[in-house]
Amino acid sequence: MNAHNDNLSDNLRDNLSDNLIPLDVDQCRAILAAGSVGRVGWSSPSGHVVAPVNYIYLDPVIDLTPAPHSALADLVRPTRVAFQVDNLDCSGEDTVIVLIRGQSHRATQSIFPDESLVQPDGTGRFAIEIEIDSMTGHRVTRKALFRTSTDR
Repeated sequence: MNAHNDNLSDNLRDNLSDNLIPLDVDQCRAILAAGSVGRVGWSSPSGHVVAPVNYIYLDPVIDLTPAPHSALADLVRPTRVAFQVDNLDCSGEDTVIVLIRGQSHRATQSIFPDESLVQPDGTGRFAIEIEIDSMTGHRVTRKALFRTSTDR
């Protein structure tokens, strides 16, 4: 790398630790409750998978509703997963990130008002739950991340 890139990398590294502001559990729960789109990641027999999902937060679990033949349908079997929600400020100044670690399995209760959505042969819509083992969150301030050493 050239000197300019080295200075930029050093600046980003120095500022990153100053600008990851931890969120408390209540703030994380509020962000989860307000959202409906996230990402779930897991290790499958064919490799690591990260997939966008629609979700419903029903404290203390997250429910997903995959299509029966999607890769997400594999999560009906107990699987260690990571689930992430990002809340981007429209002005581009802040990003809030909530990361969940937990285990997936077929939902114990249907989140669908019409139980007939699941056919006798098991096809149709069904729900997957993620039981939350840990929840962390951070606010990242873009403006502060990109300040220069002369701004300090």
